[in-house]
Amino acid sequence: MMSKNTLFFDKENLKTPFIVDPLYKKTITYENIFNYAKNIGRKKFFDFQTNDTVLIITDNIYEIICHIIACWIKKITPAVLSPNLMIEEYESFFNDFNFTNIISKKKFINYRNFISSDLPIIDDKNLDTFSLEFKPTDIAIILFSSGTTGKQKGIPLSFKNIISNIESFSNKLKLSKNSVFLCTSPIYFAHGLYNSILTSFFLKRTTIYSGVLNIFNSIKLLNYISDTSKVIYHITPSMIPILCNSISRLKDDSKEYFEKVICGTSFLDQRSKSLFEKTFNTPIIQQYGMTEVLFISINDKPFEKPTSVGKPLDIVNLNISNDKMISKGEIGEVQIKSTSYYGDYYPVTNNINKSKFFTTGDLGYLDNDGYLYITGRKKDLIKKGGLSISAKKIDEVLINYKGIKNAFTVSKTDKDSGEEIYSFIEVTKEINFEDLKTFIAKKISRKFMPKKIIALNKIPRNEMNKFSLTEVLKLINE
Repeated sequence: MMSKNTLFFDKENLKTPFIVDPLYKKTITYENIFNYAKNIGRKKFFDFQTNDTVLIITDNIYEIICHIIACWIKKITPAVLSPNLMIEEYESFFNDFNFTNIISKKKFINYRNFISSDLPIIDDKNLDTFSLEFKPTDIAIILFSSGTTGKQKGIPLSFKNIISNIESFSNKLKLSKNSVFLCTSPIYFAHGLYNSILTSFFLKRTTIYSGVLNIFNSIKLLNYISDTSKVIYHITPSMIPILCNSISRLKDDSKEYFEKVICGTSFLDQRSKSLFEKTFNTPIIQQYGMTEVLFISINDKPFEKPTSVGKPLDIVNLNISNDKMISKGEIGEVQIKSTSYYGDYYPVTNNINKSKFFTTGDLGYLDNDGYLYITGRKKDLIKKGGLSISAKKIDEVLINYKGIKNAFTVSKTDKDSGEEIYSFIEVTKEINFEDLKTFIAKKISRKFMPKKIIALNKIPRNEMNKFSLTEVLKLINE
């Protein structure tokens, strides 16, 4: 179905709800979406050229998806950026990338071709069929990721990258024909836009969306999906406390809420994993992926191998490298070759080497059954006195101490010792630091004892709700 160069929607597909918002009781079908997209093409893109690149800056789900599809219809490349950057960040970003046009509501943006992201009035006429034609090698979308550097990187993904990945991932999960997607992540990041909305689009399914998950919408969403079978939900670890707290306030907690729950954006500690699984009677399926390569692996044995991120998908060739031959169980850097990898960053250089492995920067190992375990980031390795340790290892020790909810360990260059270790902890009660240091010393070498452990009510996080390296380094310097 999806391997051809045309994505075809018949009359039944067109009547299928694409986005359902239970909080505001709003439903938009595929037919609605395509009518909006065609109107955008006529009213906004009439003088655009094939292969132009359009940057979309909005947090409105309908504006994002309608403008993306309008770009596809007109053979224009869409790019999606967060609407929550500072003015200075946008100015720096525009200097780095040369976009033909920008679509947004942000009035301060002074760009040569600025177009309002407001949707045009929809046509009332009904469609009998709709087909989207594309070349598999054409860039379908450009997403942006700051990675570990804090500097935005443009990541192109072709139709072939996306479609091959969705096919492989959905086959691995054995998704049913009645599966629907629940999205509670920001829709301008890959976790929301790709994992749920674009996946739903190419599978011709429905996405439930009522904004980013919070304590105000969580109960209403859980109530709604308790009557909706076959819900596929991509979560982040930070969503677990909200969900578990919300279900405790529902009158009936015996219902089944999810068909599949998938987690893979950041480290998932076993305590949170167990809490969710016990509360919802549903296993968390850990997966591994990156914006550059999309889904890489998925764990089909969540109870037998609870800390693994699973086996690579059938389209993925995964290699563990350490500048030498590596045996099973030995840690090295994870490298990927896959049909879901475009092979370049934006602006593309046209020197794409499809035969090369993508170096992820993650450290891990494969067990005897071929299941992948991530042990940390290569840049997270802290070296002292000729020895090294992963910051993630120190975090794991800290969160096993009673009263510590979260931990984030970083290193800072020191002229005497090479690198010094600083750990930030979120606490639920007052901590005896002498007792904590004794606890740490029993788990790891004293050489790697943090120089300073800083207790906070909340560790600074970025827009994707990941711990912010930039902000914690500021705290060290204060």
